[in-house]
Amino acid sequence: MGAVELPGDLITIFMMEWLGRRHTTVFSLIFSGVAAISIIFLRMNDTVLLLCFAVAGRFFITMAINVGQQYIIEILPTAGRAQGSAAIHTVGLGMAFVSPYIVYLSKFKQWYPYLIFGLIS
Repeated sequence: MGAVELPGDLITIFMMEWLGRRHTTVFSLIFSGVAAISIIFLRMNDTVLLLCFAVAGRFFITMAINVGQQYIIEILPTAGRAQGSAAIHTVGLGMAFVSPYIVYLSKFKQWYPYLIFGLIS
């Protein structure tokens, strides 16, 4: 999963220049949600296909995070940048705190975490 970070970062730069910030955000969020939700409909025996969708979802989430961090710098005014940045980081840390519990839901149904992460993104 860590191998998609650098390509995701580099492609985000080019996509933001080519499509703009708004369209890059929308497409990366939609594709990450579709990748996460589509895992629900796959058989658990198709490990290669599951891995491909999981890596694709992680790739697009990386792109969405990068564009979100760029929005802080470019859109928020200087006076509100610190408060906006703090609010965004607080939500991110909250999700980092909750995510192990969401992943633990796979003990009940294998597809619960993918559904929740897909709907959130």
